[in-house]
Amino acid sequence: MRRKRRQALLLDAEVTALECQRDAFIDNSGHPPGPDNSIGSGPDPEAPCSASFERVRQKLRRILVASGHRDPDRDSGESPRRTPKRWGPRVRATPTLLLAIVAAAVLSGPPLATAAGAVALVFESYGTFFSEETSQALPADPQVFVRAPDAAAGIGPQNISHAAGFAPAPIAAAPDTPLYTALGQPLSITLGRWLAAQGAGEITPVNEHGHAALVRVSFTGLVPGGAYSLFAVTFQAAGNTFAPLDGVGLHNFVALSGGTANVTIFTPFRLTHANAVLLLYHSDGRAHGISRGDPGVTVHHQLIARLP
Repeated sequence: MRRKRRQALLLDAEVTALECQRDAFIDNSGHPPGPDNSIGSGPDPEAPCSASFERVRQKLRRILVASGHRDPDRDSGESPRRTPKRWGPRVRATPTLLLAIVAAAVLSGPPLATAAGAVALVFESYGTFFSEETSQALPADPQVFVRAPDAAAGIGPQNISHAAGFAPAPIAAAPDTPLYTALGQPLSITLGRWLAAQGAGEITPVNEHGHAALVRVSFTGLVPGGAYSLFAVTFQAAGNTFAPLDGVGLHNFVALSGGTANVTIFTPFRLTHANAVLLLYHSDGRAHGISRGDPGVTVHHQLIARLP
């Protein structure tokens, strides 16, 4: 099979699995993925994606056969609908696992073309970045709040309205200070843990299938089991604009139980110093597609990395 055809199958399989992830992220019961990155909820978390998994598996089978491998559905003489014994013990199928297998098959041939010139990304606390960029006299995080008994209801930095008795979290407050949303809902995390999050990665220019760059990032210190997404920020004098880093809002993810996450995303944007990559924490446990959500209420900017 020609290289372009193999790559097309891989991208088709990726879209199929990602669409399933998007639909299962907020299933009919309203539950987000679990802390182990499992998709869906309820008695059978695999059920929402079973049809998508089978389509991806069949695409993988076609890639393997076209690459000269034996047909895994026919080697044992069993029905094509059954997994042959030679594939080993039953493994829970997830989009990540299936795409990793597909990618391994495709990348055994000529790899996707990438350009030289990867750019390093170093993330910092959004509150620190915001305070420095806006020369705040009292550095504070405008996206999360602390109890302030004397504070009246009002509008804080970034036009985020907050309830009476709450104020944007001062960066210098005690690490064990509990955090809240702008409406006073507890976030079940302390300021110290919120500010301890870290991230690093790189952006590599590419020129394949409408993609402008490949973004690889790793995070630590995130909210365990927390729902996250990555957005691109464009800084403009008339006001900053925000867009999902993947362009469509499908690449949402859940931090593992240890607060870590490794993310790889193709982006259609050619990012420059006028841009930054923004890590969003969705405190409502939901993805909001091309929208961030309600800043300070359902979504909170946690980390940011401005391009050099």
